[in-house]
Amino acid sequence: MTSTAHSFRLTRPELASRLLDALHQAALPDGPSTLDFSIDRDRALVDALRASGATIVHELWRMEGSLDSVPVVETP
Repeated sequence: MTSTAHSFRLTRPELASRLLDALHQAALPDGPSTLDFSIDRDRALVDALRASGATIVHELWRMEGSLDSVPVVETP
């Protein structure tokens, strides 16, 4: 069983351990044994969490830019 935390933003990556400690203390004793995080555009936070023992399970890439130059292929 897992739990997902949403909408946390840290001003500095070194605060990640304090956030995780607070979440751990608030967890129910019979609750999930893992936390899933989605981190967007914050490589320093990813590095800090990995240095603390976090494991990446899925990695997504956000791609941005104009598609105007991409040819449109019509399908029958």
